[in-house]
Amino acid sequence: MKIRHKLTAIIMLTSVTALLLGLIAFITWEYFDLKNQMVFNLLTHASIVADNSKAAVAFDDAKGAKSILNALHASPSIIHAHIIKADGNSFANYNRDANDQSIHILDLRGKNYAFTQDSLNLKHNIVDPDGENIGTIYLQAELKELYSGITRTAYIGLVIASIVICVTYLLSSRLQKIISGPILKLAVVAKDVSDKKDYSVRAIKHTEDEVGQLIEAFNEMLYEIQQRDIELREINEKLEIRVKERTADLVVVNQQLEELNTELKTTISKLTAANRDLSDFAHVAAHDLKAPLRAIGSLAGIMHEDYSDYLDEQGKNYLKMLIQRTERMSELINAILRYSEIGRLSSEKEVVDLNKTIKEITDNLAVPPNVKITIEDKLPTIVAEREKITQIFRNLIGNAVRYMDKPNGDIKVGFKKSEDFWTFYVSDNGPGIQEKYFDKIFTIFQSLKRRDELESIGIGLSIVKKIVELYGGKVWVESNFGNGSTFYFTWPINNLENINYEKLKTYSVS
Repeated sequence: MKIRHKLTAIIMLTSVTALLLGLIAFITWEYFDLKNQMVFNLLTHASIVADNSKAAVAFDDAKGAKSILNALHASPSIIHAHIIKADGNSFANYNRDANDQSIHILDLRGKNYAFTQDSLNLKHNIVDPDGENIGTIYLQAELKELYSGITRTAYIGLVIASIVICVTYLLSSRLQKIISGPILKLAVVAKDVSDKKDYSVRAIKHTEDEVGQLIEAFNEMLYEIQQRDIELREINEKLEIRVKERTADLVVVNQQLEELNTELKTTISKLTAANRDLSDFAHVAAHDLKAPLRAIGSLAGIMHEDYSDYLDEQGKNYLKMLIQRTERMSELINAILRYSEIGRLSSEKEVVDLNKTIKEITDNLAVPPNVKITIEDKLPTIVAEREKITQIFRNLIGNAVRYMDKPNGDIKVGFKKSEDFWTFYVSDNGPGIQEKYFDKIFTIFQSLKRRDELESIGIGLSIVKKIVELYGGKVWVESNFGNGSTFYFTWPINNLENINYEKLKTYSVS
């Protein structure tokens, strides 16, 4: 519904409500006024009849009293009249209907008059000149005149109300434009602003009332929006320029990154080739050195056995030292070969029961009687290259046995399972390791004991680290110096259901 229709409806509703309430109040007042007039008129007739019939009642002239009552025929609303003497006997009566000779007296219960649904009943005392009550006159009048008066008043009120309503509608339809006109124009301006996004448009202010204040506030709002729109456009323009600049910079940076990536790939390729060449060289060199070194060792052994009688004590010591150095050099070469073969040579992966593997390792190690090796939990069955996983546990358990300094050595092997990895550990109660050496011990040819204290090549943990990282795991140590160490390494969990058992059988047979 449009605002002008709403304003007209509000005015009409208010006017019609007020008019109907006024009409109801007027009709109600008219009703009671007519009733009072009717009582007054009937009381006047009763007074006149009482005065006229004093003599007839005093002298028992019933006929005269009857003739006086018949004079009421001139008042069409009075339908019954009756005179009762002071002793209570009926004296005279009047009925407008000549055929009706009955007596109509209503018990007024101590009142002088009373209304029924269709009549007004009234009594009046007949008093002689001495003031003595000699009788009572009863009058009964019908209410047709009352009802016709009320009906006539209602019709007149409805006609007047209809005329007033029509005039009110015509006036409200014209006068509502004083309020709705500026608001409708403001609505048109607001729609234009919304459709065209043109915040420079302004509404015209016609009055200084609340509607005028509304238009003024609307124009101020448009001004604020216009200023913010201008600022936003400037910011967007600056932002577009900065984006273009950043895009150009990013293009340059991307080009530089592509060049760096190309150089990095080339460098990685060269490093990979160099590492491969270096590994091949180390492997070939170590392999080629074994034959002459073996010859030197054999020759030194022959000289020690056949010619020791011809040498003095110092010569014997030199020859013995030569044999020891040759054996150590042979061990170093074998260690270099094992280290260089990691990643170069690979065997078929198979299902490995680590419980059996640990038992084989402990059986082959020269474990002193004072050292106890315990598997804390039943170890899992994993998929791996058997030789490599055996190298890991052999080096870790072998180091724990070799470096044990307690009279009752205790070595434990266990594991923990996470979502993607097994975490294995080998712990001991040996001498422990200082924290500053935690990284050094995994470097090739590094040992914490002097060679004159304990013969060690220093490559075992390097082999462990290289194998574990080759499988995507990591290795680390936790230690309390003087109270033992725990070596941890992670190993990926493989799905045993996906293992090709035919290949494993073929590999095992071969």
